[in-house]
Amino acid sequence: MGEKTKAEICVFQNNKIIKTIDESGTGKTETSPICVITADDMMSFAKPFMMMGNAFKQKDIKTDDNCIMTEYSNGGISLFVKCIGCFNF
Repeated sequence: MGEKTKAEICVFQNNKIIKTIDESGTGKTETSPICVITADDMMSFAKPFMMMGNAFKQKDIKTDDNCIMTEYSNGGISLFVKCIGCFNF
């Protein structure tokens, strides 16, 4: 496979990843999580909840599709984030 073909495949894969994230859920419920690729991306969503006060909680939820979903909450506010590229059970 030539370098041009490899580059085209990488661009295609990257665009599919971005589309998956963009079309993911609202994060408001377990059935509509925001999808991310890496654990670092998950932490980007967790940080605001950590900074809201002492009631921060994190709950990991195993999914059927070899991903991990985490519920970040603080007080009465929750956000569900699903990592689709960083864990393999």
